Amino acid sequence: MEQEILCLGWSGYNFKQDGETIKGAKLSYISDYSVNEDLKKGYLPTKVAFNLEDLKSIDFPCLATGKFIFVPNSKGDPVVTLVGITPKKKVDISVLFK
Repeated sequence: MEQEILCLGWSGYNFKQDGETIKGAKLSYISDYSVNEDLKKGYLPTKVAFNLEDLKSIDFPCLATGKFIFVPNSKGDPVVTLVGITPKKKVDISVLFK
């Protein structure tokens, strides 16, 4: 399944686990899904682990087509997760703060 998303940015990580180096990034994005609950309001950013090398060449923030799939969570229940992005155009959000 595909959906348009606004990719905000990423934060890389690099650590050792059991003698092995683990590298990657946390990609932050928002979609057109808004929340209107007692303890949550608005368009909340989502973070997902992503391949760092796939993100390095992308200009952020940007509008992108996100590819989503269902994967099982720790209880075996299906959850939707982002597995790929295709950038469409860079977005200048700094104009919102002037």
